[in-house]
Amino acid sequence: MTGVSKWSIEHPLPGLGSVLTTGGNLVFNSEANGIFNAYHAETGKELWNFRSSAGSRGGTVSYVVNGKQYILTTSGFSGYVIGQMATVFPEIRDIPGGGLLIAFTLDENR
Repeated sequence: MTGVSKWSIEHPLPGLGSVLTTGGNLVFNSEANGIFNAYHAETGKELWNFRSSAGSRGGTVSYVVNGKQYILTTSGFSGYVIGQMATVFPEIRDIPGGGLLIAFTLDENR
């Protein structure tokens, strides 16, 4: 580790969720507007994204069951986020709340 930034991504709203990096050179993060992203860890190139039905502020985890790797993320927020952030970012009011757990599997052949 050098402490030098390799790349960064600009988002329209402040990030509220965590970032997860896997041993397979993937970086996952969720945006406040509900978009869940996968990037290449070395280049920062977006490899994939998924639009959930709600804004996101939770953590992302990875786990393995019977040799299959899963990525689990949350989607949804409520009063606190909307109330506090809306004074600076009024568009946050238009993002649906709710609460979801979303699981994805990694396809090692792609």
